Amino acid sequence: VHGEKTLNRLNVNCETARNGQEAIELVRLQAKARNTCCLGYQLIFMDINMPILNGYETTKKLKTLAMNNQIADIKIVACTAYVSDDYRNECFECGMDDYIQKPVAQKVIKHLIEKYLKI
Repeated sequence: VHGEKTLNRLNVNCETARNGQEAIELVRLQAKARNTCCLGYQLIFMDINMPILNGYETTKKLKTLAMNNQIADIKIVACTAYVSDDYRNECFECGMDDYIQKPVAQKVIKHLIEKYLKI
């Protein structure tokens, strides 16, 4: 919720998934709608510690869907309180594009939006 408020202050539309499976379903639904009405998701801030599917597994599934052309390739940024190099490396190994540590400052989010969305 904190991240959603920050994104709203930056005039970025966002949605929040409560778990990894819900995130995948939201992306799949958006991919179907994308052909008719919108750009679809372009950037995901992925929590590592989520119920049902954690952030690593969710990312692997999303990247597989993208490789199979079932969804667009979406930039995924790990957003986690875990700070060790092992966690960071695992984020990149599963296909995440970037990594930030909680708590996250608004300027960091703004920088990532500018970097990945080119706005």
